Amino acid sequence: MGLDIMGRRAKPWWRESHGAYYATINGKQERLSEDKDEADRIFYRLMLDKQPGKIARSRETVAQLCDLYLDDAKARLKPVTFERYKGRLQDFCDHAGSIVAEDLKPITVTNWLAKHPTWNANTRSLAITIVKIWSRWCKRQGCLERDPFADISRPSITRRKMPPKGAMDQAFDGIRCQEFKDFLILSLMLGTRPGELRTLTASRIDLEAGVATVSGKTGERRVMIPEAARTILEAQMKRWPEGPIMRNTKGKPWRDNAISAQMMRARQRVGIKGVVTYHARGAFATRAIKNGVPGLVVSKLLGHSDPTIVSRFYEQLDEQDLREAVERASQTTTPGSSSGDDPERNA
Repeated sequence: MGLDIMGRRAKPWWRESHGAYYATINGKQERLSEDKDEADRIFYRLMLDKQPGKIARSRETVAQLCDLYLDDAKARLKPVTFERYKGRLQDFCDHAGSIVAEDLKPITVTNWLAKHPTWNANTRSLAITIVKIWSRWCKRQGCLERDPFADISRPSITRRKMPPKGAMDQAFDGIRCQEFKDFLILSLMLGTRPGELRTLTASRIDLEAGVATVSGKTGERRVMIPEAARTILEAQMKRWPEGPIMRNTKGKPWRDNAISAQMMRARQRVGIKGVVTYHARGAFATRAIKNGVPGLVVSKLLGHSDPTIVSRFYEQLDEQDLREAVERASQTTTPGSSSGDDPERNA
C-alpha cells in the first residue's frame, strides 16, 4: 500500500513468475494487478471487504489504520490536501502509532498536542480536525466499534496577529541553521506561505521566465521570482533536482513542526515573542506597501482570494511611512501640473 508510517500489515508484492502483484489475505494468496497503483487500490478494498469487522478484532494499531485511511484518501483528496493530512497523521503516529486503535481515548490527542507548544490555535484546530476525520472514517469502515474522538472540540480559529514592528528582523539574528535561514529569506522575497515553499520542486520553477508555480490551501498559483532570490533557488535546484528543494540539515524535506521549532528557538535566543514563520509573508506585503506597491497588486502577489485581506498590512505603517507617502503623492498633484492631472479643469 506504499505509505509506511510505522510497522504495518503485509503489503502487495511482485510475483515475477506471474507478472503481477499478489497479497495474502485471510491466509489466501490473491492476484491483484500488473499495475502497482491499481494493486494497492484492490488490496485496500479486499482488506475491508474480506475482513468486515475483523480489523478491530485483530487489534490493529493506530499506525496500521492510518495507513489504510491514507491509501483510501490519496485517490480522493487534492495532492496538497493529502500531503497536509499525511504530515499530521505521521506526526500523530510518532506519538501514538503503536497504540491499539480500540484503546484510544481523548487524552491521547491532548498529550499529542502538548508535545507541540509552538502550535497556535489555528494549527491545533487543523490537527484535531484531521485526526477526527480519520477516526470517523475508521468507524464508518468498521475498523472501530466507536469513534474515540467524537467528543473532542476544536479551538476556535483566530485571526493571525501581526508581529511587533521589527520582530522579523530580530528573529533573523537568532537563527543558527543556514537551511532554515534560506527558507525564511525566500519566504520574504516570494511572499509564499510556508506550506507552498516547503513543497516547491525544481520542476515547478522556471528561472528564465522568473516564475514558480506553488501549491497551497487555495490551490496552485504563480509566484514571481525577483532577481535577488535566484541565487538561493538555483543552488537548491541543483542540489535537489527531485522532490522538494527546501530541506533541513539532514537533507530531508521540511515538516511543519520542524519549521515552527526553528522559529521558536530563534525567538528564545533573542528574547522576543509574537513572531512565527508565516509572518515572513506578512513582512513581504508590508515592505511592498511601504515601497508604494498598490494594495490590489500586493493582494495578487500573495494569492489572496479576497483582496480586502491585504488591508491588515496597512496597520504596520507608522507616521514616517505616512509622511513619505504624502510627499510622494504631493509630487503628482502640485498646482500647475499638466491639465490631465487637474480634475476641475477636466470637469
